[in-house]
Amino acid sequence: GDFPDFKNFQFDGPEASDKMKFACEAVVEELEDDIISLFSQDVEHVHEELCNRVSDYCEGTSRTNEEL
Repeated sequence: GDFPDFKNFQFDGPEASDKMKFACEAVVEELEDDIISLFSQDVEHVHEELCNRVSDYCEGTSRTNEEL
């Protein structure tokens, strides 16, 4: 399966922050070229484009986090 599996991600226990950090780093590494491309194109809503179109991690959600 694809990692990270955010649908089944568990954020609890003493290693929770390490797991989250690893998951975030994995996503950034996987999407690094797309992230650079979006910023170089000066896309207006990078977080929406990245979350909804490029990665599909936000598929099925009606909102995105502005802080991304």
